[in-house]
Amino acid sequence: MGLIKLLLNLIVLVVLILIAFYFLPDHIKLNQIEKLAKFVPESIQEKAEDFLLTPAERREKLIRDLEEKLAILKTAVNPEAAELIPLMEEALVKLKEENDELSFAEIAKEKLIEQFLKKGETATTTAQ
Repeated sequence: MGLIKLLLNLIVLVVLILIAFYFLPDHIKLNQIEKLAKFVPESIQEKAEDFLLTPAERREKLIRDLEEKLAILKTAVNPEAAELIPLMEEALVKLKEENDELSFAEIAKEKLIEQFLKKGETATTTAQ
């Protein structure tokens, strides 16, 4: 009975840590994932990133990976690659702009929070 209780407490603790980690600011979360990547096999790392990162953070990570690969490509001497570099840079700029734009769900969430806060303010002013 004690072992089962200990196991359940451990599971609850891990879930709480994962939830707290999910809501960390993007830059902190990505830095911590990069530090942990040194100790975790790549297959487990990919599954963890899919679970822990929000869609915007996954896109941001993909953008960073593309920028790194583009920097490597710029050092290549191949003339065909040199022709593709401006097109790739333009695509990356568009991708960044689209990633920074708010999605419909994010806009709706902000509007709901704004309305909820307004109702909360009117409730406190009428209660006084």
